[in-house]
Amino acid sequence: VREGIIKYLRTDGSVGQISPQQLQQMDKLGIGVNAAVLSHFKTFPAPNDPTMGDGLNSSGFRFLAPNKSKQDTYVTRLDYVIDSAARHTLFARGNLQNDHFGGVPQFPGDPPQSVFLDNSKGMALGYNVILTSRLTGTFRYGLTRIGRESTGLQSRSMVYFRELDDRYPTSRGASRIAPTHSLSADFSWTKSSHTVQTGFVMRRIQIKRSSSERSFDDVGADFTEMNDNEYYYALIPDLDDNYRSPLGAALAWTMGVLPTGAAQYNFDISGNMLPKGAPVARNFRAREYEMYIQDTWRATRAFTVTGGLRWSLMPPFYEANGAQTTIVPSINEYFHTRAAYANAGIPSYKAGLLSYVPRDSPQGAPLYPYHKKNFAPRLALAYSPQSTGGWKGRLFGGPGKTSIRLGWGMLYDMFGSGLARWSDETSPGFSYRFQTPGTAYSSATAPRFTGVFNLPGEILPPPPKPGWPRLSRRGQAPLSVGRWTTSCCLPIR
Repeated sequence: VREGIIKYLRTDGSVGQISPQQLQQMDKLGIGVNAAVLSHFKTFPAPNDPTMGDGLNSSGFRFLAPNKSKQDTYVTRLDYVIDSAARHTLFARGNLQNDHFGGVPQFPGDPPQSVFLDNSKGMALGYNVILTSRLTGTFRYGLTRIGRESTGLQSRSMVYFRELDDRYPTSRGASRIAPTHSLSADFSWTKSSHTVQTGFVMRRIQIKRSSSERSFDDVGADFTEMNDNEYYYALIPDLDDNYRSPLGAALAWTMGVLPTGAAQYNFDISGNMLPKGAPVARNFRAREYEMYIQDTWRATRAFTVTGGLRWSLMPPFYEANGAQTTIVPSINEYFHTRAAYANAGIPSYKAGLLSYVPRDSPQGAPLYPYHKKNFAPRLALAYSPQSTGGWKGRLFGGPGKTSIRLGWGMLYDMFGSGLARWSDETSPGFSYRFQTPGTAYSSATAPRFTGVFNLPGEILPPPPKPGWPRLSRRGQAPLSVGRWTTSCCLPIR
């Protein structure tokens, strides 16, 4: 296809071809081979791997490329005994990552598609004290900071060709800084056969993200999105049915038909549209509080019972700058309304539309309720047979050789960070992705390729109107779409 010649497999197993003159006759607009496409294809290196692609119009390309990496880790430790009786001690721990991973180039001679940096770090400070012969205490402060960043080379929206790799990198930059500060205190008191432990921990969590992953439009040369593809198949009566898809892809490439596209629109909290390619930044925060009490009772030398209770207070995650929406009515309410209408034979559209309002508006609500009743009881039993002789002694090996344990506990999952990310990616009002309706264009009505960075604006859905509330779109283009992922294939002669 680099020369405008398309090959296909015939029903008798032989290979046929469509010349530029024949393609011009087939094209409804009489254009045929797209000169801009041929110029673009000639920027690809010559293929060298026939195990990839369709074998006639596309093939693979393999090459060696450096992939540099550097991984450094720094660890420090400090312990200090304050008094001669060792009743007061301090400790400190530190860890720093300094990792650097270089990406591979898109093609030989290109710069690395991305560079990944990791400077995550952590530290812990502690103070241990023996208050009395029966009472001890431990106080700790900890910081765990995730710091990761990856660079990207894409700076403009691009046209893609289905089944072919992009000529230029589509890597996009992203960074994530997530510090978690924790402060805890634990006490242990022993009296007779009981050891009582109690304590608390407070955590302050922050997740700062910046990404251009959802900052670009794209338009595609995708034959499956043309509503007149059967017209072209019918013009080739000796076409093998198993080769319809590869031929359709080659036709779309060579003619440069662009029947599909996706438009990305991002807004700030004031309703201003962000420029194309501008990264989207979010700053999520949360606080968590937990306290516990536990008693370990050594009922006998061989039998120990442990019981405890943990109480967790989990406020919801929130976006610190207000870039967060609330669904009205709630999904739970909307679901039950539709279920009730279904049971009553009422059409579901009468349940109305979902709307999205800012979290800080009068109708706004947190991402999820403040969980104040997370009580988690725990119970454990431990038994160590003390038999020294007989079959029990032979079975258990003697005193202290065998331990039989049984435990039960209730745990609460800390799901806030994952839910915050999901909410950010699926909340209309700040980020939209509109897809061209499927098969809305034919080869006669779709725009044609003029350059890999020249996106025809007429095929991209327009931006939504600013303002609140945002309504869900029924019967229109989906808000979120995926892009085709393909193996590495290049056009061949």
